Amino acid sequence: MQFTESHVFIQEIHTCIVGGKEPGFQPPSPNPRYSDCLVLFQTGCVDYIFPDRSFTVHSGDVLYLAKGETYAMRTHEKCRLIYVDFDFARHGTESFLSAPYPMQKSASIEGLFARLANSWIAKSELSWLQCTAILYEILCEVAHQSLKAYFSPKAQQYVRLTIDYMEEHLADASLGVEMLAQVAQISTVHLRRIYEGQLGISPVQYLRHLRIKRAKCLLKETRLSIHEIAARVGYENVNYFCRVFREISGITPSQYRAYGV
Repeated sequence: MQFTESHVFIQEIHTCIVGGKEPGFQPPSPNPRYSDCLVLFQTGCVDYIFPDRSFTVHSGDVLYLAKGETYAMRTHEKCRLIYVDFDFARHGTESFLSAPYPMQKSASIEGLFARLANSWIAKSELSWLQCTAILYEILCEVAHQSLKAYFSPKAQQYVRLTIDYMEEHLADASLGVEMLAQVAQISTVHLRRIYEGQLGISPVQYLRHLRIKRAKCLLKETRLSIHEIAARVGYENVNYFCRVFREISGITPSQYRAYGV
């Protein structure tokens, strides 16, 4: 989720709570989340485990939990937190992904969350308007910190390092975001966010484009069979390779070779 995108509009605020979590494991709820949520972790450390990914949230981080997602939690120590449940206005089938946002100015963001909680508890005639304004301030602060992380020299180094690794290991069918994160020595969540912030696509999408680009060169410059070319660019299943090639290029590998595009 990139909070700088134009579709981020707050539709409704449901509640704002100052609370805590005790150490332990909480299995996934049988029902998906009913709303979007932002959580400030004042203290503690929690693992969030989703069906397709996981990450750890630390003290000072802001966590975004997306409406419709299901997850388990492992709390390592007693946590103190402030959270707000609300709804983004979505368009059509648009969906967001939950993600943690490390914050460098924890005192500033904590002050915003505290103001939000106080305004919500006050229940005045202007509470909803005040809470909405503060929530937008929080989103702006999160977006600002995220953009700094996306475009820092270190983040650019991560992108260059992983792209170089992809180009050298395109034939490795096991190459994926987990391996690239290990190369960069950062989490998969962090790597995805850097790629989406800098390049607008995920590491896996970038890898697919690199593989198809290499495949096009081999189709033009060699007489290798489609099966051989698929293997050389990391696809063990030739049918899947042809499907990806067509999705990206608009034509099949055989047509690309025949037309001499």
